[in-house]
Amino acid sequence: MARALQRVIRGALRDGRAAEEMLGNSGAGPPSRLSGLAILSWAIVAFLLLFAATGPWRIVGVEINRLAVPLGAALGLVILWMAVFPVARSASAGAFLREDLHISRRLIAAGGAAATVLVYLLIRNRYYGFEVNAWDFSFYDRPLAHPFNGGFLFNDIENRSVLGTHAYFLLLPFLPLYAITPSPQWLLGGQAVLVGLAVVAGFYCLRKVSEDDVTAALLSAAFLVNPYTARAAQYVFHPEIFYPACLFLLLHGFLAKRPVLFVLGLGATAAVKEDAVLPLVGLALSASLCYRRHRWAAVAAGAGVGLFLLDYYVVLPHFAGGPPWYEHYWARYGSSPLAAAVGMATHPVALAADFMRSGFWRLAATLAFTLFVGYETLLAAVPMILSYGAAANTRLSQLRLYYSLPLLPFVFLAAASGLKKLGSLGTKTYAGHARARCRVGALVVFLCSAFFGPGYRLVGRQAAEVPSRLARSAADQPLLVQGALFPHVGYPRNYSVLKPPVVLDGRHGFLIAPHVSPYPFSRNELQAIAERLLADSNYRVTTDRGVMLAAPATWATPQD
Repeated sequence: MARALQRVIRGALRDGRAAEEMLGNSGAGPPSRLSGLAILSWAIVAFLLLFAATGPWRIVGVEINRLAVPLGAALGLVILWMAVFPVARSASAGAFLREDLHISRRLIAAGGAAATVLVYLLIRNRYYGFEVNAWDFSFYDRPLAHPFNGGFLFNDIENRSVLGTHAYFLLLPFLPLYAITPSPQWLLGGQAVLVGLAVVAGFYCLRKVSEDDVTAALLSAAFLVNPYTARAAQYVFHPEIFYPACLFLLLHGFLAKRPVLFVLGLGATAAVKEDAVLPLVGLALSASLCYRRHRWAAVAAGAGVGLFLLDYYVVLPHFAGGPPWYEHYWARYGSSPLAAAVGMATHPVALAADFMRSGFWRLAATLAFTLFVGYETLLAAVPMILSYGAAANTRLSQLRLYYSLPLLPFVFLAAASGLKKLGSLGTKTYAGHARARCRVGALVVFLCSAFFGPGYRLVGRQAAEVPSRLARSAADQPLLVQGALFPHVGYPRNYSVLKPPVVLDGRHGFLIAPHVSPYPFSRNELQAIAERLLADSNYRVTTDRGVMLAAPATWATPQD
């Protein structure tokens, strides 16, 4: 496969140069219609959508559950086809390297819509596969359904307002939607739409930096399939998912010198969460030092710092009833944000050691390390890279879960800038060769993003209606529900999430499924709880497709 790919690339460059010379370096020539390469691209998209809608697949006894597998199979067939048929390779190379190739707004919108549908199908699969946990979904879903019960956006899982956890002001636009009808589909669909918007906004940013539509399209696709995007999207739902779309909008406004877009992106970014101060201060550094646009830098830094102070010292203490819960993450550098920043600056050796141990290097590898060449944009990511790497929380320092989302727009723009610079090296005689290098480099970044790391994974669907039906048997009785089932039982106030320690008091009912994610218990601990309930004569146990309702004997007889 590797030799075939090398042969295709070498042949494509040779055939592309011949096609370029035939058309003329000016790019003049008949406007291209939907080429064979475009048809192949959309066929691959349709194949991936089909897999996301119907997978996982079982073929000759092997379960196919990774999106990378059908993507790899499709790309492998394309490579083989182009290696065997020189005419097809020449035609595709001519389209791939054509100078005047322009992607229309309709095609950009269609790509964003396809990305939205793909992500929705993938996260919907996880939702109906019981892979979505109460601690990171119902945590937002239930307060939005009952925004004024117990206090504004009160979260009964942690017994405080969501705004006491983080200043998530961009959750507020979901309130009118939940007022129409409370449903988890708002968050599932909203997350997919936000990823699709990030793909579209990212394309415009990447095109502005690379000055090439094909490079921008490949890097936008790389953003979509990147394992860090996939990891965050499959976490289903966390408000940090707003970051890529908001930051790409902000960066597009900055790069295109469009103040209205810049201000909109600035406000949206600052409203995501209080740590928006890091990308905004980083953007200010890059804008001032690399672009010499000091007024834009002052606006970005002022908005970031001002809103951080408001969130950290006013909003969070008000809703949490005390200082922010995570301030100990940087306690080894200082007891406050300012003291920690000073501590990092005065202990560069310790900070460098934390940086070298951080997860940033794995993120860089998914972009083939091209981001290091685009130093102008990468500079804007430095405050985040250093702050996250210095955190005592391993998930944050290693950029697990959703913590990489504010970084992604900056590193992808840095990769686009780096590819443009690398493409221009040694191209004194043939200007089209720079474009060819840039596009091939973007293709390499796409391949690294698609196949480096776990990516998207499909799971088998569960009988999602069973937990809700069994839970209704509790009527208005107190019911403790396992975290993986909690997002599926609706919004009655008598339902609470099951967490340790577990006491069989004969008053609470239990709804559990030992075969699905047991968090925050281990699988053995959850199985032990199930066995205790089965052995306790004070409970009547009903089981349906692996979901078990243990109702106290004092309850009325459950009715379906």
